[in-house]
Amino acid sequence: MKTLGCAMALTAMALPLSAFAQTETEQQAPAVDSAKMALARQIVDLGFPEGQREEMFFGAIDSMVAQMNQAMADETFANDPQLKAKLEEQKAAMIAEMKTVLSRHIPALMDGWATAYAAEFNEKELRDILAFVSTETGKSFFIRNAMLTERPEFQAATRPYMQDVMESADKWQGVFMKTVLSSMEGDAGSQ
Repeated sequence: MKTLGCAMALTAMALPLSAFAQTETEQQAPAVDSAKMALARQIVDLGFPEGQREEMFFGAIDSMVAQMNQAMADETFANDPQLKAKLEEQKAAMIAEMKTVLSRHIPALMDGWATAYAAEFNEKELRDILAFVSTETGKSFFIRNAMLTERPEFQAATRPYMQDVMESADKWQGVFMKTVLSSMEGDAGSQ
C-alpha cells in the first residue's frame, strides 16, 4: 500500500497539479449495492481502526521521506551548512503541513476506500475479507502491512528503485522546464 503511495507522491511532485484535476462527473462513482457497502465499511473500520489511522498514514509519509532522503543522499549542500539547515527546516515544515492536510482527508479517504472495495469485490469476496479482518490475524495483517515499508528489508529492496526514480524525475524536471521556458520565449516573441 505505501509503495504505491510513495510512487504516486513522487509522480505528483513531477507533474503539474492541473494534471490531477478532475471534472465533477469524473469524481462521482457509480452507486454500489448497500449490502456490499455495509460490508466494505466494516472491513475498513476493522482493517484501519479509527484511533490508529493517523499513525498508519503518517508512518507512510515518514517512510516515504526517509526513502527519498536515502535516494538523494548526496553532498550537494555540504559546503553550505546554513543553506542545508534552512532546507531541512523547510522540509520539516512541509512534512508537518502534509500531515495536517492528510489528517483532514482521512475520513474521506476511508469512505473512498470502502466505496472502492464495494465496487471492486463481489458480496462473497467482501464476506470472506470481512471474515479474515475480523480475526486477530486479519486485524494484525491490515495494521502491520501498512507499516512494512518501514522495515529495513523492504527499504533495502526499494532503495535502488527510489534512486532510479529520483534520477528520472531530475531528468524530466529539466525537460519540463526547458519546454515551459521555450514556450514562454515563443509567446514573448510573438507579441
